[in-house]
Amino acid sequence: MLLLIIGITGDLGQRLAREAMARGVQVRGLSRNPDKLKPEISENLESFVCSYAYNDISALDKAMAGVDAVICAYTTDSILYLDGNLAVLRATERAGVKIFFASSFTNDWTNIQRGDFPLYDPLISFVDQAELTSSVNPIYIINGTFAEWLFHEPTDGPIKRTYYGRADEFKASWTTMDDAAAYTIEILLHNPDVQEGRGGVFHIRSGEHTLREQAEIFQNITGKKLELINGGDLKNAEEALEAARKKDHRDLWGYLLEASSVVAAKGLWEFKKPVLNLDHVRKPTTLEEHLVQRYNVSKT
Repeated sequence: MLLLIIGITGDLGQRLAREAMARGVQVRGLSRNPDKLKPEISENLESFVCSYAYNDISALDKAMAGVDAVICAYTTDSILYLDGNLAVLRATERAGVKIFFASSFTNDWTNIQRGDFPLYDPLISFVDQAELTSSVNPIYIINGTFAEWLFHEPTDGPIKRTYYGRADEFKASWTTMDDAAAYTIEILLHNPDVQEGRGGVFHIRSGEHTLREQAEIFQNITGKKLELINGGDLKNAEEALEAARKKDHRDLWGYLLEASSVVAAKGLWEFKKPVLNLDHVRKPTTLEEHLVQRYNVSKT
């Protein structure tokens, strides 16, 4: 199999490439700068195609030639969710490629409606557009939050997390990028719906914890405090979101936390659909294991 990984130089893209190569898959890369690749990846690529932007049609068509499958590993971005995915989708159509993992790797957007979490509105629009207009059935990976994005520390003081209502009691799924890469390549190689070009939405995760469980584990492993702040009830969350959105409704990142807090307060980030059990491929990383490695904590 020849696999094209778009966005191969990113954190997830390089992990996907390493996992695919380890399982005997030939990998071709598409991105802007090959110098960002680690030597063990760049030296074993089938080839690398340089692209100046997500809408570099000539680069996309060149990269698609002769491949069996495509994984799009773009970073979280509203333009890439819609415009970027659409550009890749049309390129797969032109090349006759039937296996296309769209850029997703997100929290569970299947639980929400447009407007609930504006960052995902373009992705939901892409899903609808692909279903209505394309002969290719994309594959979507839902993994919760990447563990590497949890626990961002300020320059001084403890980490603070504001929640509303009973959001501290709802379990939130998370996945390490290494686990996500292993499970994605397994789905690519062995899921019959994927192999037959039927696409689908697949839920994966390393684990799930409430905010309070996350805070306890974080403090136990690192010795640092994660301070949880109750901002009020759901109405207070919606008011905070409305106030933040009024500043500039196009600045999605400016009110991302408020929008996510409203969804969390409704319990809609919890996975409602079955999660694939892929323990035979890779044992899921525990949050404790992730933190020990991330913070270089000595085992006693």
